[in-house]
Amino acid sequence: MKKLLFIAFAIALIGCKTEAKPDYAIISGKIANKQAGDLTINSEDRTFKETLSVTADGTFTDTLSTDISSYILYDGTNPIFLNIQPGNNLNITYDASDFDNTIAKYDRVFAFVAIKMNLIKAGWKGSKANLKK
Repeated sequence: MKKLLFIAFAIALIGCKTEAKPDYAIISGKIANKQAGDLTINSEDRTFKETLSVTADGTFTDTLSTDISSYILYDGTNPIFLNIQPGNNLNITYDASDFDNTIAKYDRVFAFVAIKMNLIKAGWKGSKANLKK
């Protein structure tokens, strides 16, 4: 009986072992119709800046290992404001020539902030392009 109890206790200890969270975030994506030029990611306070390599087909990948959480991804025309936490695996895909209508997740973030600031009504559906009309 003691052996069985010891084995059960050992299994419980091994099973409760927590995995360490990564101390980095991965950002990747694809930008269609991107104009020539660099893709940069900066911290909002400008203490961090990195140029990202973009392949001919518009794809990019980078690993961020900083303690900063607020970033701006900039393709030369369109800024994307990001809040990135360690462990995130963020994929951003959009068409640079139709940014407002092709970056749907950004529109949801925009709507959330705009509703909190009373710029638009709760329950609003659409894109930022709809507000410009």
